[in-house]
Amino acid sequence: MVIKRTINGMNLSIELTPAEMLDAYMEQQWAFDIQDVINYADMFSEDEFEEEVGCTYKEFCDMKEEIAYEMRRNMDKYDMDFVYARDEAVQNVISRHKEAVM
Repeated sequence: MVIKRTINGMNLSIELTPAEMLDAYMEQQWAFDIQDVINYADMFSEDEFEEEVGCTYKEFCDMKEEIAYEMRRNMDKYDMDFVYARDEAVQNVISRHKEAVM
């Protein structure tokens, strides 16, 4: 893959190595996973969030990276579809955090 950039007024073409392309892909996938977790939280109104999700919105946001990691792990390791992987990740991560507090 070749990317084009203008640096100091010079037009440059930079060819990415396969490792760089994989890194870019994984970084973008991570950004999408985080956004998917945030989108899940946004499905609920403020009034119903804690009852439906099991924690406050702020607590959920503090766990979003952990939830996204577990969601991707569920999809990659257990071949779960996206929705099931996300829902399981939300439940598992919130449960672990509640157990840690007790």
